[in-house]
Amino acid sequence: MDPPPPYSKLLPGPVAAVATLDKLIAELLLTIIGYIKRANDLRQLCLVCKSLRAAAAPALYRHVRLGLEDPFARAFNRADHSGHKHVRYLSFTTRQQVHEVCRMRIKITVREVRRMHEDVTVALGLLPIHSLIGISFPSNLDMSEALLGKIARQQRTLKVLRMGIAEIDPKPRSLVQPILLSKPWTSELTNLSLRATDGSLGRSAELLKRSGMLTSLELVGGAMPPMWPSDRVHLGFWRGLLNYDDSCDLAQPLQLARLSLRQLDLTYIDRSLFVNVNFSYLVTLDIVGLRAIGRLLPGLLGHFRKNPPRLKKLQVSCHRHDSVDMTMLSDLLMLCTGLTHLSIHAIIRNTAPPMLALESLVRHTSTLRTFSYSVAEWDEVERGRQAHPCPSALLDVLLGQSPRIENLAVWLDNMTVPPDTENVRRDFLGLIRKIALGLPALKALRLLGWHMSALASSYLQPAAEIFRTFAKARQQDERRGLEVLLFQPHHDCCGMASVDPAMEMYRDAYSLGKTTLHAVEVQKADLRYDGHHYDIFDD
Repeated sequence: MDPPPPYSKLLPGPVAAVATLDKLIAELLLTIIGYIKRANDLRQLCLVCKSLRAAAAPALYRHVRLGLEDPFARAFNRADHSGHKHVRYLSFTTRQQVHEVCRMRIKITVREVRRMHEDVTVALGLLPIHSLIGISFPSNLDMSEALLGKIARQQRTLKVLRMGIAEIDPKPRSLVQPILLSKPWTSELTNLSLRATDGSLGRSAELLKRSGMLTSLELVGGAMPPMWPSDRVHLGFWRGLLNYDDSCDLAQPLQLARLSLRQLDLTYIDRSLFVNVNFSYLVTLDIVGLRAIGRLLPGLLGHFRKNPPRLKKLQVSCHRHDSVDMTMLSDLLMLCTGLTHLSIHAIIRNTAPPMLALESLVRHTSTLRTFSYSVAEWDEVERGRQAHPCPSALLDVLLGQSPRIENLAVWLDNMTVPPDTENVRRDFLGLIRKIALGLPALKALRLLGWHMSALASSYLQPAAEIFRTFAKARQQDERRGLEVLLFQPHHDCCGMASVDPAMEMYRDAYSLGKTTLHAVEVQKADLRYDGHHYDIFDD
């Protein structure tokens, strides 16, 4: 059968109308493709019609997430699938998510492990994809040596690898060996992410020795509390990964542009870390949820003094049972110039007040685009944590010297009187007006520290007051009002990174004195708002 003629050469009539409609839909999808976030959206859009699939496939299939239990995974590799050759990043999800396995502490049976093995077999049946440069596997997949070896043999174009090992794997095995057998493939690896790893990665250090092009490294520990014995197994893995004895094993030090350490226990780690890493190229540093973080900061400070980094994004938070030395963190910030994203969520000792970080923060206020700050003070007498709001002096510095901040997340005093009511304090609205005028580029405001009330709708009235205050404050200068408002409560009231999702409100439209709020995805609450809009201004 001959291919259909181009749209411009179609004769007038019903066929031309349908083809034109398909073309318009395809153009629309190509316009909004950057906003697709859910896997279901991708699968539904891909199966609209054949002509649409042919027109939109090059953009739709750049980033693909497949549910292995979905029949679409098997249909993805059919010969008539036009978008297959355009895939750049491929990630897989399984029936049972990792956090569910870790939270419930269940033991996976042999049958379930075999089922996961079948899922991986289905996934690897899609390979090779010659345009593929990134692949991601969830941590609870049973990754055998044979399957990983198949990736190394068939997919020589990979530069991004994200994988992990299930903590409940009944037969730990060394998964690095198949990678080591394929030196050309490993030498091209630039991004490596290992999640829920354990001691079965016995030769992990050799992986880095052969990955001279590595620029991004992410290590994520288990989701278990640190008192579980299984978390101690992570120590041997990442100690060998970053701190092996002979520095001459590498042809040259790793020039990492991104380093992310999450949910790791550093209690028994030697302070002389990262002996084979050159930090002068570092752009992004994430230190999130670490236990014994005090053993890491002095080493980083020494490396930063030797090789000043080019940091643009810095995120620091400690474990909920640990604390941060603000003096050490302040010294670290003094060496980082030109930050655009800064996030500090930590517990501090009462001997190191948060004001110590002010002097170093002043250096970055002119370049910051995103700023997030919340701390809790540890009381040695009471043996507990007490929430510490954002100091007024720090807020004054931000409002006076941060014209580029677009996203602000701070822990302010309670906005309502009494707490958990809809009556907003006037002085709080005055502070909101001060923020609106002092941060002319601000688009998103995240208010930290409040508990989710019994009815999520109790936030609607305070949100309306905040949106109205922003609109009135910026009306004279014809500046845009606030677009996103997020109330984010903390589960343990101490400003950790492991915060509960909360209600997020969007200013969908602002015209003729009317603002529309859209409350979406209220997780960990009984109420969910799906498409309900609330008008907060009267006509």
